[in-house]
Amino acid sequence: MIVPIQLGTLTKLDASSEEETKTVAALDTKYQAAVKANDAATMDQILADDFVLVTGRGAVFSKADLLDSARKKGSHLRTSGRRTWNAEGQGMG
Repeated sequence: MIVPIQLGTLTKLDASSEEETKTVAALDTKYQAAVKANDAATMDQILADDFVLVTGRGAVFSKADLLDSARKKGSHLRTSGRRTWNAEGQGMG
């Protein structure tokens, strides 16, 4: 009796994991479109309030920094494919 329960649990976890992967991918696509469009409202909905982005070069950006940049029409941010870049050309995600 224990084996079917375990198998059922594993199957449920796999299905849940697949759904979560799809959800995260959809949010990523939505976020990248928001950055490209300087849509601060959508970015605000997606990013956690305590979100912090640290670039490969050590630059640190808070959620407020990213939203401020979008409100200023992307003076510091741009996207390229799946990556966000600041005005200095540093990858941000």
